[in-house]
Amino acid sequence: MSKELGVCGVVTLNESCETLVPTSLYHAHGIDCLVIPTIDYSFAPSLSDICHAVDFIHSKYSLQIVLSALDFDQ
Repeated sequence: MSKELGVCGVVTLNESCETLVPTSLYHAHGIDCLVIPTIDYSFAPSLSDICHAVDFIHSKYSLQIVLSALDFDQ
C-alpha cells in the first residue's frame, strides 16, 4: 500500500517511549524511517537534526521523482 500512496519515508520526532510504530514495521513495508527523538514542550530539535531531516526528506522526494519517471505502468 505504501507504494500506491507514494510513501517512501517517514520522519518522526517522537521519543522512543512515544513511538507507536516500530522502525522495523516501516522497513518491512519498504519505507525508510528517520527518528529524531525530541522532548515535548521543553526542547526543539537541534539545527543539525533539522538539517538532517530536510536532507532525508529531499532525498526521498528526489527518489520519488526518479521512480515516477521510470514507472512504465502509467
